[in-house]
Formats: sequence, C-alpha cells, structure tokens
Amino acid sequence: MLFLATVLLLGGVVRLIAALSAREWVGSLLLALSGALSIVTGILTFRHPIAAAFALTLLFSALLLGMGSFRLLASIWYRLPHRGWLGLSGAISIVLGLLLWNAWPASGLWFIGFCVGIDLIVEGAGWISLCLSRHQLGALAPKREAAR
Repeated sequence: MLFLATVLLLGGVVRLIAALSAREWVGSLLLALSGALSIVTGILTFRHPIAAAFALTLLFSALLLGMGSFRLLASIWYRLPHRGWLGLSGAISIVLGLLLWNAWPASGLWFIGFCVGIDLIVEGAGWISLCLSRHQLGALAPKREAAR
C-alpha cells in the first residue's frame, strides 16, 4: 500500500507539472484535475494504509472511474490525432473501476495493484501515442526561416 501511495503521489505531481507547463494545451485542465485526484488518493493511502484498506478500495474505484471519465471525455471533446488510444485508456479505467466497485470488499487488496498496474500500462501507451503523433505533426509543419 505504501508503494502504491508513492506511485500515486509521484504520478500526480508529474501530471500537475505537465499540466502547468502546457497551459496553452486545451486538455491541461483535465490533466491537472487527474493529477490532483492522484495526489489526494496517494496522501490518504499514506495516512491510513491498513485501517482504511477497504475504504481505499472504494476510493481507488472512484479514482479509476474519475480518471477514466476525464480521459474518455478528452478523447471525445478534443480532436487529437490518435485520440482512440486516449479513449481506450479511459474506457479501460472505467471498466476496472466498475469491476473493483462491484467486487468490493472481497477483492480489496490484490485487485487494487492489478487495476493500477493495468491502468498505468494503458495510460503510458496512450501518452506514447500522443507524443509520437505530436512529433509527426511537428515534422510535417513548414520550416520557419530564421529572422535576420
């Protein structure tokens, strides 16, 4: 649980930094909100790792549902290249959140790590796809002449 809290905190901080450094990007607000949600979840996990394990299972379910909803809405709302990966990532997070909610409390401890692991893998694939498409768009942009 402590390792998971660390991963959530670090991931939330990275998301917030990315959102602040890309303020001109239309999706930065959703990225900042998902980062804040990860940080809050990480802090709560650090404070009560054993006593709140069952409550945290529901909290992780809400985290997956919230982050999945943000990603799915972003993939629908913003017409990004390769947005299908972002939508798939969001849909998978929503399904995992619903599965976790439905199986609570029996699956409390092992399912959390399983869901977060799958969510991180799928989210990483989505970010890689987004970065590759951004790189490809930059390569297709007309070259600017240097000002004299």
